Formats: sequence, structure tokens, C-alpha cells
Amino acid sequence: MIPAVIPSLAGPCHAMYGVGSGPAILFCPSLGDEALRTGRIWRDFAARIGEHGFATLRFDLPGMGNSSGMSTDPRRVEAWRDAVRACAAWLSSRHDGRVVLLGHRFGALLAIDAVAGGVDAERLILLDPPESGASLVRHVRARARLSGSSGAGPRDGDIYIGGMPLSASTLSDIAAMPVPLRESPPALLVLDERPGKSSPWPDRLRSLGGSVDVIPFDGHAAFVGTSPFDIVPPTATFTAIIDHIGREAPPVQGMTASPPCTSGLIAEGCSETSMWFGPEAGMFGILCRPHAPIAGAPALLLPTMGIDPCSGMSRMWTDLARRVAAQGITSLRFDMRGVGESAGELGQERLVAMYRVDRVADLRHAIDALEVIGFPQVKIVGYCAGAYAAWHAAIPDRRIAAILAGNLVYFNFQRSLASEVLTASPGASRIGTERRGLARLLPSRGLSALRQLDDKSRRFVPRRLRVALRGFGTDPRETRQHVKALVARGCAVSLVMANDDHGHVRLRRAFGERPRLPAGVELTVIDDADHQFSDPHHRARFLDLAASFVLRGQASMRVKTLSQNSSRYLETA
Repeated sequence: MIPAVIPSLAGPCHAMYGVGSGPAILFCPSLGDEALRTGRIWRDFAARIGEHGFATLRFDLPGMGNSSGMSTDPRRVEAWRDAVRACAAWLSSRHDGRVVLLGHRFGALLAIDAVAGGVDAERLILLDPPESGASLVRHVRARARLSGSSGAGPRDGDIYIGGMPLSASTLSDIAAMPVPLRESPPALLVLDERPGKSSPWPDRLRSLGGSVDVIPFDGHAAFVGTSPFDIVPPTATFTAIIDHIGREAPPVQGMTASPPCTSGLIAEGCSETSMWFGPEAGMFGILCRPHAPIAGAPALLLPTMGIDPCSGMSRMWTDLARRVAAQGITSLRFDMRGVGESAGELGQERLVAMYRVDRVADLRHAIDALEVIGFPQVKIVGYCAGAYAAWHAAIPDRRIAAILAGNLVYFNFQRSLASEVLTASPGASRIGTERRGLARLLPSRGLSALRQLDDKSRRFVPRRLRVALRGFGTDPRETRQHVKALVARGCAVSLVMANDDHGHVRLRRAFGERPRLPAGVELTVIDDADHQFSDPHHRARFLDLAASFVLRGQASMRVKTLSQNSSRYLETA
């Protein structure tokens, strides 16, 4: 895949282009966390389509992913429409006007809307298209209510969906989509996820004279699963799509794509360039350089969190990178191997793969890449599994000057995870591990006798005694040793944790209920936050702390408890 920047009236859009002969398939993205969860699957599907000779283009909507702008900017729907038009025109100029629009959920509405707005596509492929924009808005509002993010914005009617803010005006514009079709659309393939029920779109499009094929969306439930670690690609459905495209719109022999792509994006106060580095240049990242850099300042490294791409959960790494660039700090946000655009596979045990020893090697490859371009030292802001990799790379690698770890779950290397599961290569046989993958997420060396006593006698042993017993286990002792080793070698450490998160519980076991941390270690505890900092106020606070940490020198020991009900920390996210 080749990184590309597509200019549009709403600002440049970051895209990934797969070279091939026509027609070219334009992937119209979905909204928020739905796009985030399925991004890797679309990347792999695009590669598979490329093996059949077709070109592909996947892009981030303005204000999302790695594209310019913010999702809270005005007139977002018009900006998204313009981005689809710009990307379709970009492909059309390279593929003799042969463009196929493919969209899932909101992306399907975008594709229909684009054709109604004049985009010349020779075929539409719609996966699980909502009945209308209004029905989609009802769905996202219901999700926001369930997550407690309805009305969380500065104005009535604003919501957060998967951490992404959507204004009331944007929701109103989405509800009015798509623009009504006035003439026969291009040939369509509609994939309906509901057995025994039909989407209204085939009949609507046939009434306009369109040629419509409908096939079932096999594997739909596993594809839109609630956990990104459990999502399964709908292989049979993807095969049907490829067969349909190849039969109805075969490639043109001898057609080549030109000219070369532009991979630099100019944002406010900075410029961004895509980077390939690591083994066989298979790891992908985005280097964000300030227009007015601070001479001699360490670069900021932002590793992926879980299986989210380098833009980060709810785009937080893109926002943080551009925020510190405005203050003169260079950063690299990157995809671990098997995540986002980077090469490699995680295998079926995706959650376990986040704690493999080669995550540390991936992080060191990114540090090597920054050293080559003139940054001998780095600061790292990591979250969850990304913080875990940084935590274990920091003692031996003196190029790491400082670490801010958000909701670090494990302070010690997980030996109980590291036997045959973590040390095996990606995709290796899982014989004997199927039932133990998640059960292996236990403190190193398993539960000690004292820990077992704590679990079994909780009703009978006084709380103070239980706390004292917990402090003598192997896990607390190694946590104390690791923290002291980091401080001894001069690495600044900042920990940001939700009050009841597993990592904070482990920290209290090691350093006491009111942790007495070594000088040079900073701890900020955010009350009422969850592991993902899903509440926009908590996430904004985390990013404030991260930006402050990156822009200052050696951290000092402070312990602060932030209350969700305290007006001091209820600034608008």
C-alpha cells in the first residue's frame, strides 16, 4: 500500500492507495469506532482485492483518523461529501474513469449520496446500508445513551459515539442523507445482514431502473462484534464481492497508475509524512514535524494501543501529536506489527498478542527510526498495551528519557503469558492454549500462597491485614524493583490511572493504599474513569496531562485525585 494525500475543499485527506489496473475500488469509511474496529480488516481485504488486479483507495474522512480538521468543525457532512468527490476524481484520473464505490453502514450512505451528487461510478457495493440517515442517527443516539455519552458535548443534542464527538448540527445533516437519486444508478450489489428480511434499498433502486443484485451478508454478526479483539472477517462475503467485481467489471490489461502519490499532509503548525521502517520496512508510522521545532528537544513516540491504528482510540494520538507540534515537538505515531497498516499478523489470540515480547522489539524499531533522522532521545506516551511495551523497553534502552503510561495494567513482564503463547511467532499453532489464552492474563509466576489466602479469606481477614499480606507477593516486589530501576537510571515516569483500574490496584499492592512512590515518579488518579477513559472529560484530562508531560522536564512526585464532579476538571472536551 502507498500512502497518499488527497486534496479536498475541506482540507487534505490521508489515504492508502493500492496500485492495480482498473476499475479502482474506493472504500467509503464508516463513522467513529465502527471504522476503527474494522480498519485492519478493510486493509487486508484491499490487499486481497489487489491480488486480483484491482486498485484500491481507503481514506480517512476530514476530522477523523489521520486526515486534517476536527470532527467538531462546522459543516462536517458537506466536508465528507467533498472528500468522497475528491477521492473519486483522484482515482478516476488514474484509472480511465473506472471507479467502484464500496461502503459499509454510514459508508454505504456516503456512496449512495455521492452518486446522487454527481460522482460517476460504474458500480455500487453497499454492505448493510441503513434504511436512511435518520435511522442511523437514531441508532447512534441509542448507543450514546447506553454508554452515558448522550448530551455530553457543550451544546444540547451533541453526543459522543465511540469517543468521537458529533454535534447536533452534524447529526441533523446525517439524518437528511442521502440526497434522493433522480435517475437510474449504476449497477448495484447490496449485502443484507438480516436473514429473511430485505433491505428497502434494492426496491428503491430498481424503481429507478437500476440493476440490483442482492446477496446475504454471511458472517455479519462476527464482523460487527462489540469487541475489536473478537471481530472475524466475513471471508465468504468478501469472496462474493471479488467474484462480482471480477465478473461485472474485469480489470483492463496494461493499465497502470500514475503519477506517484504525494504522502505529505500540511496541518496547522506542522507537516506530516508517512514512514516505513523496521524489518523489511514493514512497519508504518506518521512523522509529525513542527514548523518551528525546539532545538535539541526529544521526539515524542506514540505506540498503538491494543489493535487501534496509529491515529489512536478516538483519534487521540493524532490530536496529541498536532497539539505538541504547535509547541515545537516532533512526534512519531506508529502501528505495531500486525496492527493498522504495518505488516505481520496477530493470530487468533489478539488480546494475548498485545503482551508478546516482540511488542518491545517493535517499539525499539521505532526509536531506531527516530534516531536515524536526528533524535537520539525520545519521550513516550503510551496507553494500556502500548505503555506495557514502553515500560519494558525503558530500563535497558537509555534513549527513552521519559514515559507517561496511561492505565498500564501489568508492571511486570507476564511470564505466565510468555511461555508458549507469547514467545510463539504470529499465527503459530495454538494447540493446548485454546482454553487458557485469557486465563493466562495473571500476575507473573501465578498466584502466590499469600495471594490465594487473600482471595479465599476476604470475609474473615481484616482489610489492613489483607493489604499488608498483598504487599509481600512476588508481583508487588517486582513492581517496586522495576519502578526503582527506572528512576535510578534517570527515566522520568508519570502514571495516569483510573481509580479502580487493574493497574492501579496492582500499584497499591506494591506501594500501599496511598502509594509512596520514589522521587521522580508522578501519579495522577482519575476518579470514576473507566479503562478506556471513555468519558470525554476524562479523555481530555488524560491528553492535557500527556501534553504537559511532553513539554516539561524531569517529573516530580505528585499524587492528585481528580473528581468527575469537581468543576475544576469539567472543561469541554
